[in-house]
Amino acid sequence: MTDSRDKNWRVFQTAAQQMLDNPRLLPSHLQIGQFNQTLHLWISPTFTPEKHWVFSEPQHQVNPRPKPRVQQIIWQQSADFQRLREFPDDVFSEPTFDIKTTEIEWDFYLKIREQLSKIHIPPFLDVDSSGRDGEQFGVETLDLFYNARISWWSDAPDEWKPLADWYEKVIQTVG
Repeated sequence: MTDSRDKNWRVFQTAAQQMLDNPRLLPSHLQIGQFNQTLHLWISPTFTPEKHWVFSEPQHQVNPRPKPRVQQIIWQQSADFQRLREFPDDVFSEPTFDIKTTEIEWDFYLKIREQLSKIHIPPFLDVDSSGRDGEQFGVETLDLFYNARISWWSDAPDEWKPLADWYEKVIQTVG
């Protein structure tokens, strides 16, 4: 790659990662209108595209009240990289995301929210670990007033096992 393509790619890659890390930064046409994002889960493997799941519930004024939704979001990094190789001077307006939106039942949505609210873990651990290849997992609540973001590398520490188990059950269901 040329220097300008390298620079363009880094800028583009940074923008895409920021959108994945903060789903509120996704372009508005990729978000679900009249819904509020409430929960964000992700997995970032070393050698394959990361996946993100964003749960949203309808705003209170929407009537009749639709079911909550979950969006699975995957950045098509290789497609965007190929575009930049073919058109090195092209400035891309936005990354290419593969998004699958699914309605979920209110009972399921409320159940996972309740289960998550009952998980108590110590937020600060003194863990001695190292690794290169593996997966990073994460859970983030997206409430405007009270929110939390927690992530772990490969195997969650014992103290966080309840959260990792909850994560696995949710991903198996919506995944």
